[in-house]
Amino acid sequence: MARKQQEYRLQELIHADPSAVFQTLTDFTSLRRFVPNIIQTHREGPEGPFVVGSQWQETRNLLFLRGSLHLEVTELQPSRVQLAVR
Repeated sequence: MARKQQEYRLQELIHADPSAVFQTLTDFTSLRRFVPNIIQTHREGPEGPFVVGSQWQETRNLLFLRGSLHLEVTELQPSRVQLAVR
């Protein structure tokens, strides 16, 4: 049986220079600074800034649960970062 694909969207207005925000959001080493519930991250593939196809594993605390997500960058533009979660 095929799994139904779910889509979640999060939009946040950040009062800062857009290029600085984009640089921060696409820097793998800074993930834990701006997403406080991330416990651990593991980059899969080459080091460096995110590019389309970049993948990583995150372990997060969600309320009273701990879970892991596999994420992949599917779209990357200076005004938009889109991720797929598997």
